[in-house]
Amino acid sequence: MNLNFLGIGSAFNVLQGNNACYIKEGNSLLLIDCGETVYERLNMYNLLDGVDNIYLLVTHTHSDHIGSVGTLANYYYLSLNKKIHIILDYNSKIKEDIKTLLRIFGLEEHMYYIETPDFLDNKFSSFKKVRYQEITHCTQLISYACIFDTDDGEIFYTGDTNDISVLKNLLTRIDKIDKIFVDTNTSSLPVHLNVDLLAATIPQEYRNKIYCMHFNNQDCINKAKNYGFNVVKVSSN
Repeated sequence: MNLNFLGIGSAFNVLQGNNACYIKEGNSLLLIDCGETVYERLNMYNLLDGVDNIYLLVTHTHSDHIGSVGTLANYYYLSLNKKIHIILDYNSKIKEDIKTLLRIFGLEEHMYYIETPDFLDNKFSSFKKVRYQEITHCTQLISYACIFDTDDGEIFYTGDTNDISVLKNLLTRIDKIDKIFVDTNTSSLPVHLNVDLLAATIPQEYRNKIYCMHFNNQDCINKAKNYGFNVVKVSSN
C-alpha cells in the first residue's frame, strides 16, 4: 500500500506544508489528517474531482492536523450536497472535541458523518482493515496512530508521538510490518521523535522499513537520508 503525501512538514515548517497523506481509488478518497494547508492542496492538485466519498482519519486535534477540516466539510456539503465521513476510534476520546470544532466552523451534525474504523472494511483494495492505537504526543491532548492491515503486512502511521517505546515494540514483530511512517524532528521540543534517537534505536537492517515524515526543517530531512531511512515526498498523483 502506498500513501501519497500532500505535505511533509511539522506545524511550524511552512515551506513543506502540513503533514497529511491520502489514498485515492476510483471515486473514493481517504485522508489521514486535514491540517491548515490540506484543503488548498486538495484543490491545487484537483484531488476532489470526481470524488463521491471522502473518508478522514484524524490522529489528533492540533491545528496542523485538523485545521482545514471545517473548510473541506463545508465545501463538500454546501457546494456538492455530500457529507464527509470522519473515522474515529470506537471509544474515541476526541469525538466531542471534533464535534465542537465542527460546530464552531458552522457545521451542524446532519452535515457530516462520524463512523468507526470498521466502516472502512472492504472500501479500498489497498488495505483490509484500519484501526487506531492511542499513543503519547503531548500532555495537552490525546493522539492516535493509524494501523493498516494489508496483504504485505501492517503499515504503522504514528501521526505524532514522542514515545520511542512505540518503535521498540514494533521491532519485536518487525517481520509482520511492511512500513512504519514516523514523525521525525531535530527540535529540542519533547513532542516528536528525534532523528538521532531514531537512528540509535532502529538497527541498520530495518531502516528500509522506516519512512520519515513531519520534518521541522531541511536539516532533519538530510539527517534522515544520511541515516539510511526513507524520506516521504509530496505527491499530487
